[in-house]
Amino acid sequence: MMIALREEEVMKNRGYASTVSAAYAAFTRNFRDLFRFVWPFALVFAIGSWLTSFVFAAFWPSVVEGLTMGRWLLPFGMWLLVVGIAMLSKLFLYGRTTMMFNGKSLVWNMVRLLALMLCLLPVFILSLVTMGLLWVPVTYPAYQYIVKTNERFLSLFFKGYAIGLRHWGYLFLTQLLATLCAALVILVVSMPMIVLTMAQRVSLVGSMEGDPAGVPSYFGLLVGGVIVATAFVASFVIVFLMIVGYFMYGSVTTREEERNKSRYALQTDDQEA
Repeated sequence: MMIALREEEVMKNRGYASTVSAAYAAFTRNFRDLFRFVWPFALVFAIGSWLTSFVFAAFWPSVVEGLTMGRWLLPFGMWLLVVGIAMLSKLFLYGRTTMMFNGKSLVWNMVRLLALMLCLLPVFILSLVTMGLLWVPVTYPAYQYIVKTNERFLSLFFKGYAIGLRHWGYLFLTQLLATLCAALVILVVSMPMIVLTMAQRVSLVGSMEGDPAGVPSYFGLLVGGVIVATAFVASFVIVFLMIVGYFMYGSVTTREEERNKSRYALQTDDQEA
């Protein structure tokens, strides 16, 4: 069953707090249908998160040995595998979520998102120099590219980025507030996982130095289960953040439409005068 957020609900001029509040209201009101729509892909994301952790833990001793011996192939291959698994699992979750924004298929959205990530990579690298300040306006053209399905990236980006710059303060405050709320939830949910993974890493380091394992044999399965459960819950926090971004896009679009109408009305009044 396809879930679509109502356009009249999204396309409203809101402040940053009202945007987060409206997105949260839409998220909670539709949560039952949203859960049924997203949960298999949230599970894929959760299993992908566990796989990245498993690959990292399994190959880390060999990676350390390879680095000390001057062999770089295994470390590079491990990082490539970890990044590949993480990216693929995220694309499944992100693609399923953006289906609610444009009504297109999962595969279409995954390809669209992958193209968007590759196009924005140079901007992301450049924004690191400015501590992310240049990245804030990217949110608007990114959502434009997702919502306006017939448009090409370059035809939207520069004009959309200029609009994002004009509303930089609103975009920054909205993303900051939403991120702080999400980080608080994820921190609470992740506490068991953090404690268990730290214990596992300490035991792993001790084993590499010849000490006996300080955890029971089933500890790896326990850590894996906790990672999957934590990532599953965190995936719905990510969905909430994406909905916030969609409402943010709707607010900026509405502001621009109202701005253009005001300018047109002023020009008309001047001509009549």
